[in-house]
Amino acid sequence: MINEVLLLLKDIVNAHLSASLGLSGAQADQEQVVFLDSEKIDYLDFKLGAVTLMIAGLEKEHSVRPGDPYRVMLADGTAQRVMPPIPLNLQLLFICRFKDYLQSLRCMSLILQLFQRNPVLDHANAPALSDRIEKI
Repeated sequence: MINEVLLLLKDIVNAHLSASLGLSGAQADQEQVVFLDSEKIDYLDFKLGAVTLMIAGLEKEHSVRPGDPYRVMLADGTAQRVMPPIPLNLQLLFICRFKDYLQSLRCMSLILQLFQRNPVLDHANAPALSDRIEKI
C-alpha cells in the first residue's frame, strides 16, 4: 500500500511541475520526479536534473487511536470484533538536484505550493487514490 501512495504522489507532483513549468510535448513526458536508484548502500546518488522522492521516516500514529480499536459498533447497535486499521505517519523527502541552484529552489517552491493548496489528498481531489486508502 505504501508503494501505491508513493506512485500516486509521484504522478501528482510530476503533473503539477509539468504544468507549472510550462513543459509540453516530449518535455512533459519526461518525468521530473523519480525514485532513488542506486546500487551502492553507503552512497546515495540523486539524479541530476530531477526531483528524487524517498521515504525519510515511517511510524505508527498513536494520537488517533480509538478506545478499543478491535471493537466497532454497527448501525443496529451490536458490537463486532475487527482488525483495526493502522494509521501511519510517512515522512517524505523531495530532493531537487539541478545544475542551476535557482531551478532547484523553484521546484521545491512549486512542490510546497502544491501541498499547501492540497494538505489532504482524498478521493475527491485525487481520483487515482486506491479504494483501500481513505486519505493522505
